[in-house]
Amino acid sequence: FRGAIYKQNMGLPMGNCISGILSSIFMDTLEQQALQNRTFCLFRRYVDDGIIITTDEAEATAILERMAAQNPAISFEIERTQCDTLSLLDFSITIKENVSFCFFKKRARKDIFVNFNSAIPTNSKISWIQNEINRIEERCTTNKDKVIHTKKFANSLAKKDYPNHFIQRVMNSKKKHRRRPQRAEDHVYLRLPFLSDKFFYKVQRIFHRAKLPVRIYDKNTTLRHALARKRPSMTCKTLNCIMKDSGFCFVKKCVYKITCDSCSSFYIGSTLRALHSRVKEHMA
Repeated sequence: FRGAIYKQNMGLPMGNCISGILSSIFMDTLEQQALQNRTFCLFRRYVDDGIIITTDEAEATAILERMAAQNPAISFEIERTQCDTLSLLDFSITIKENVSFCFFKKRARKDIFVNFNSAIPTNSKISWIQNEINRIEERCTTNKDKVIHTKKFANSLAKKDYPNHFIQRVMNSKKKHRRRPQRAEDHVYLRLPFLSDKFFYKVQRIFHRAKLPVRIYDKNTTLRHALARKRPSMTCKTLNCIMKDSGFCFVKKCVYKITCDSCSSFYIGSTLRALHSRVKEHMA
């Protein structure tokens, strides 16, 4: 950072595939110690957001203090209910005579949704809209709240140039019936660049009329892919490497098998290092 190299001596790196698992294990251990011999009737956590229902505010404060005392490097904050309603993630919970839920959207969350005129398959846009509607309906207890938040979502779609008839058709469409899952050998995939829905439908009809088990899919290069840092091509520079032409020189964390050319004997081993380094040791 700014010409200096720093070493992380606490915590976990963001984006690492194992960071989420380790943080969950750490939080689970911390919670068991903090909640031991405390009075509460419900505790649930998702990553670093948790909800707890306890007897009174004093007990909630005591639990917070015990949580903070587990590790001085971690600070916790508590959000107390002001009007019997508490917001968590993308839903809010209200506890009065009964417990009810409602869809919740943080103010910091931007209203980002793909524009109707974007060069993206219509089926993808429909799937995204249906997923958002299902998310709203699953988090709302009453039909009144479902209608209110669904209308808000429909208005946001209209601002993204979605025609009213298209929005109504998607929202009124019934859930698609699941088709019988096909084995991988039942069909083949044909990758084509996405030009338009009309072009895709024409190609699909050609294969359908010919009764060929071909499925069309697209996987275009996005702006994110174009801006991503590309990994430099690795070329094996090891002298007299017998694996240089195989393409497996830099394979790591693998199990390998070496067979003798003179007899039928073979050796099976494993290595965490680059494979050509381990094979070179065998050859020596």
